[in-house]
Amino acid sequence: PPAGKAQQGLKEQYRLGSLLGRSGFGSVFAATRLSGGAPMSGGAGGGHRRRRRAKDGAGQGRRRTEPAAALGLQVAIKRVPRKRVRHWGELPDGTSAPLEIVLLDEVSTGFPGVIQLLEWVEFPNDIVMVLERL
Repeated sequence: PPAGKAQQGLKEQYRLGSLLGRSGFGSVFAATRLSGGAPMSGGAGGGHRRRRRAKDGAGQGRRRTEPAAALGLQVAIKRVPRKRVRHWGELPDGTSAPLEIVLLDEVSTGFPGVIQLLEWVEFPNDIVMVLERL
């Protein structure tokens, strides 16, 4: 599991619920947003996205600011072991990210019916994504 400050931030901001699904590529859990504060990735508000280097498991990532800040928001948290990520790409800001995140970033705005990627964090051993849950 994720470690360090970002793991603590995850525990403070989300209450993990039941396992929704598991495959060879990761696990998805139901979760509820508990905190209205900054996201676990440490990104800034107002649409600005910031990258943070992983230090002692602190994580790096980015966020979308609109829906993830809502208290009580029902989300899905997907944990993918880093060793299972085979394809990487580049986000518009130059950040290297798993291809799944790059593709979700491209289509999750402006395409109805596509699940929104709310935020993500890269840990030394895992990638954690917070996704909209319908």
